[in-house]
Amino acid sequence: MNQSVLEDRAFERRFTAEHHDLRQRARSYFTTSRFPEWLGERRGHLMKSQWPKLGRLGFLGVSLPRELGGHGLGLLGALIMSEATSQLGDLGISLGLHCQSEITP
Repeated sequence: MNQSVLEDRAFERRFTAEHHDLRQRARSYFTTSRFPEWLGERRGHLMKSQWPKLGRLGFLGVSLPRELGGHGLGLLGALIMSEATSQLGDLGISLGLHCQSEITP
């Protein structure tokens, strides 16, 4: 496996404890073993029932400022989520989650 761009010291030294926590949780959660739970019978579409769960788990609104209901982790938070979802190999989930994370706390 190639080294993640987030392993670069330039990024790593900017991580807060919250960034590290998000990265660990996201890497553990976003695995292909969850595809049946997320997709049901429609490949490429995350089931609507999964969005509230992802919100409760803290995976939505990560980059948005706290005063707007987000987690305040900025672009590094968005990069962490993109890194975690990229391991799925399903662009639909990765892109959908990225869009939701940027606009929905």
